[in-house]
Amino acid sequence: MNDTGWRILLNCDMGESFGAWRMGDDVHSL
Repeated sequence: MNDTGWRILLNCDMGESFGAWRMGDDVHSL
């Protein structure tokens, strides 16, 4: 698999979880 394909897979797989983690991190920072 090429680098682009891996990156797209990672984004599709982790996008939602990463977004939720970022939001949680922002809440803790307030």
